[in-house]
Amino acid sequence: MSEYYQPKNRMPVSERAKQFAPFSPLNGLSKALRAQERTPQPKPALCEDQIACLNRQLMGLKRGMEIEVLFYRNGEVQRARGVVTALRRALRQLTVETQDVFFDELLEIRSAVLSDLEETCDKDFQTD
Repeated sequence: MSEYYQPKNRMPVSERAKQFAPFSPLNGLSKALRAQERTPQPKPALCEDQIACLNRQLMGLKRGMEIEVLFYRNGEVQRARGVVTALRRALRQLTVETQDVFFDELLEIRSAVLSDLEETCDKDFQTD
């Protein structure tokens, strides 16, 4: 049998292994499926005092301020940190760097500049 079959160019073993590499014709499908497997969290409820505090903080916000916001979107709590690049009160929306956040999605605002307002918010939450 060897006298009839003699390969002219033998493929190196490293090249032969590539032909058996896993192949996915639908790029990104597995990632999308994993994202759907996550169970959504319920939106945390804010009490009236927390809403009032957020409103005071929003009134104190200005473009160029460095802030960190926690907000609820797509079934999970997300975080955006950076400079306020846009503040559209009529649309009830703020932009932190490139992340647009609607006021209704906000859970918390943190900022060194707004620390005075945060202290008054903390006092509002304390009950004697």
